[in-house]
Formats: sequence, C-alpha cells, structure tokens
Amino acid sequence: YTWEDKSLNSFWSNTDGGIGCATALARAQALGGPIPANGSLIRPGGLLAAGYQLICASANNPRFGQIGKNAQSLDEQEFTGTVKAAYRLNEQVMAYASYARGYKAGGFNLDRIATTTQTVAGQATAPVLDTRFGRELVDSYELGFKNTLFDRSLLLNATLFYQDYQDFQLNAFNGLVFTVTSVPEVVSQGADVDFPWFTPVDGLTMNGGVTYAETAYAKSTPVALGARLAGTRLSLAPLWSGSLAVSYERNLTDDLVGKFALNAKSVSSYNTGSDLAPVKTQPGFTTVNARLGLSSEDKRWAVEAWAQNLLDETYYQVAFDAPLQPGSFNAFLGQPRTYGLTLRFTY
Repeated sequence: YTWEDKSLNSFWSNTDGGIGCATALARAQALGGPIPANGSLIRPGGLLAAGYQLICASANNPRFGQIGKNAQSLDEQEFTGTVKAAYRLNEQVMAYASYARGYKAGGFNLDRIATTTQTVAGQATAPVLDTRFGRELVDSYELGFKNTLFDRSLLLNATLFYQDYQDFQLNAFNGLVFTVTSVPEVVSQGADVDFPWFTPVDGLTMNGGVTYAETAYAKSTPVALGARLAGTRLSLAPLWSGSLAVSYERNLTDDLVGKFALNAKSVSSYNTGSDLAPVKTQPGFTTVNARLGLSSEDKRWAVEAWAQNLLDETYYQVAFDAPLQPGSFNAFLGQPRTYGLTLRFTY
C-alpha cells in the first residue's frame, strides 16, 4: 500500500517584468494590428510573427509575473503487489505464471506551461496554473519456461508477456519546455528468449537474448494528445531487439590471467520523438563493445584496454522540434566510438 501526499508552492516572476514582450506587442499593434495566432505572417515593417512567439515565450511571458504564488496539492493511495506460481515438469524444465500490479506516482510539471507557445490576438498566452499529472498503473502478466539443459551448462529462458498501462505518463518536449501528460492506455505484448551458456571450452562463456515487443497506444487515444498517437507504436520502442556476448578467460602463466570480451546489441527501427513525426525515425542499428585485459591470479591488479561503440555507429538517442523553427528538428546523438585504458589495483 502506497500513500503519496505532495504539495507545491510556485512563485512566478519575470526579471524585467515582461517589458520585452509587452513592448514588442505594443509596437506590433502600432504597425498594423494584432499578431496573427498562427505565427506565419510577416507584419508591416518586416517583423516576423514567430519573433513575437520567442519574445513572449513562457520564460518571458509577462502574465506569469502577475500571478505571484500558486499552490497545488496531490493525494494518492494505491495497492500494488505480485503473485506467482511455478511447477517443475521435470529436473530440466520449470513452468511459471505471474501477475503484478505496478504503480508510478503522479506529480507536477515544474516548467512554466502556457496554453500555447504562440501569441493570440496580440496578447501573451495564458499560463496553465494546474500543472499536475496523474499516477500511472500497470497490470503485468507473464507465462514462461526456465530450462536447465546439457548437464546444467545451458540455462534457456522463454517468456510471453502482456502489460496494460493505464494513464501512461508521456514526457514530451514542445521546443521550449518539457511536459508530462497522461495517455489513457498503452499495451505492450510480446516474447523474450535469453540464455547464458557455459561452453565445453574451458573459460569460454556466451550469453544473449532476443525480444519481440509490440508496444502501442490504444486506438482510442484522444487526438488532442497527439495526432499520430492513436494505435501507433511508442517512441523508443523497437519491435525487435537482441544482444550477444562472448567472453574468454585463460591462465597465461601461474600468476597471469588473460581476458577477452566482445558484446553486441542490435535493435530494429523506432521513432525517437514523443510526437512520432516520421522525420524522427531512427533506422535499425548495432553497437559493439570490446575489452581485452590482463590480471594477476589473485586479482590484486588488472589492466584493460576497452572500446565502446567500436564500429562508430551514429544514431539518435532522441529527436525533438527545434524551438520556434517549424519544419526543423534537433537531436541528441548516441556516444561515438570511445576507447581507453583502465588500471585497477586492490589492497
């Protein structure tokens, strides 16, 4: 049983009182009337409406400076837990089933949030005073097998899963601020297979796995939350993902041990934007890491040469709309090839 009781007092002000926005709007009025809400027209005198959106963005919006203190509170109670059943079919195979109820607390958006990033009818847009977002719940079901094979040298696990999220917390970036909103329902279902294998070759081990996961918003998702969301796969949710790792350790002398490890992870294509714009799609890719080392038999010292993203794969971690630049987007890239040398000493 979890009980959450949160309160937030916000004190909003503007360092210049919002003079920049107010002055820009007043001059625009003098040049030819109110700023158009769509931000697409050029005003007399060569002034772009988009410029007013930037000057009057939530960080400089004079209407926030007129609020002062804003108090909010949040009170939640929730039961969570899990139940599992397992049955051993024989010495090598065990079947199991499980159900779990999960809970993630609600909270508050701490950025300034306005009804829109644009100016409307020559006025800075209205602040959103209720910045709460609700709790997230998930019902999770699993059915699987755990297998101990080849004289206990291979552990092979296979799982079917189904997860139903209610009020899924979606974190989105609109080009100016991050906001968390609640999506009524998200379903994730699929299968997972993984294994560690202690091979007949002394010192050689392998492990890996493959996951297929369909993770999508419900078809009933309101258009107001995003025109592309209904019935569509979530961002950062590839259909396929897999990994494979190989490690080898061998005594080179009575007091010297050599080690080698190579691992790879591969994913199919997925969208990196919270709004699922097609331009933010990341094609499938594979990253490879490697490590080569020497150590003493008693583990007192070790030296390792290593490389991350050995093949120097370029990929998006997340893509988002460029602030107030319609049609453009920015992205944070994954770490490029990185390599180095590590020395460890234990005393």
